[in-house]
Amino acid sequence: MKKILQLVLVSLLTCSTAMAGNVTFSVDMNEFVGIPFTSVYVNGTWNSWCGDCNPLSNNGDGVWEVTLEIPDGTHEFKYTLDGWTGQEELTPGSACTVTNGEFTNRLVEVAGEVNLPTVCWNGCEACGSAPDLVSVTINVNMINEVVAETGVFVAGGASFGSPGDNELTDPDGDGIYSITLERPLGFSSHYTFLNGNCPDYSCKENISGQPCADPYNFNDRFMGPVDAPLTISTCFGECTDDGSCPDPVPPTAVTFQVDAKELAVGDGIFMGASFDGWSGGIALDDSDGDDIWSVTIDLTPGQYEYKFINGSGWAGPEDLSATEDAACTLTSGEFTNRLVVVGEDQLTLDAVCFNSCEACVDNGLEDVQNEITVNTFDANNSIVLTANIPAPKSVRLFSATGQLVQEVRLSAASTQHSFDTANLASGLYIVQVATEGVTTSQKIIVK
Repeated sequence: MKKILQLVLVSLLTCSTAMAGNVTFSVDMNEFVGIPFTSVYVNGTWNSWCGDCNPLSNNGDGVWEVTLEIPDGTHEFKYTLDGWTGQEELTPGSACTVTNGEFTNRLVEVAGEVNLPTVCWNGCEACGSAPDLVSVTINVNMINEVVAETGVFVAGGASFGSPGDNELTDPDGDGIYSITLERPLGFSSHYTFLNGNCPDYSCKENISGQPCADPYNFNDRFMGPVDAPLTISTCFGECTDDGSCPDPVPPTAVTFQVDAKELAVGDGIFMGASFDGWSGGIALDDSDGDDIWSVTIDLTPGQYEYKFINGSGWAGPEDLSATEDAACTLTSGEFTNRLVVVGEDQLTLDAVCFNSCEACVDNGLEDVQNEITVNTFDANNSIVLTANIPAPKSVRLFSATGQLVQEVRLSAASTQHSFDTANLASGLYIVQVATEGVTTSQKIIVK
């Protein structure tokens, strides 16, 4: 019985071994022009396109290789950079590829051992000392843009490198910036224009939703396969193909307002918005002291997100609710922001309460300020608050930047509270009392 089991086991092992072969992959990166990379990988149907499962090794001559045991059969694959940071953009219909829908990949038939020839990145042949090249001229019209001092660039994809690599110039000053490059015959690549040399792509054009934008590749443009000299003429931020730009839309004056009467304002009210890269540094003004903070900004028509901030440096941003504040907000993933749609007519937004879509409630207690006194310090060096208000109330102590330091709730019968200052740093503080929808505050200096 034992011998029979051993024979069966040997038979199974032999069968398993016969169903896989050693495949040697080899790609020459010496003529690669594109993004900087650390490692080359091979991704295919056998590893479920996993990204970084199968790295290749470089023996120092620019040729990357690996030998893998792969099940017999037909497999699609391609070479990638640093996982999926970069990937080959192969030419549909070329000899070593197969195209299924929008995907063009390399093809290998495995039946035992296979030694694939060393090929050039993006090609089916070996790299040559003098590869066939094609000339590509790119013109972008910048007439509607304020051109950055650092210049205009083309970047991205498999063939146009990083921001700063390929600068376009405008020697005749007509607003058309141009560059002519040579690339391997038959190449394909995504690309985008940048107004400035920004390594993080923050200054790239925005063509989202336009017909020339690829939503699956950062809304970049695409060219290829290029098998003859090519000239591209377009407009920055537009999908025109004749080098023209549409007439610029004049900006609209938009006034943003927030009512801070229920807020212990820190060192000012600020705003962060999609139109300024969410800097958080747009300062609002309340020079007349009515607690309505406002700012007027010229914006081109479109849709923008924003929110108000109590204090500089994003000290106290609004915490808006996707459900309770749905009337004035837009929720994208984990972020809920205010939304404004700007047209061609001047727009003044209603003054809303901080953290609300509605105006602050006026319940007739406007004289509550007169019922609150803050004595500087008592014998124990504590801040003493007296609030002669016959209603439940919240008493809070804030730093000058809007950070909550202490908080207590008083009953309707309680009219006095002391803040211990022993552990407070010297500086300006704000004492706030909130009751029945009305908030008032006073400033105090701790020495």
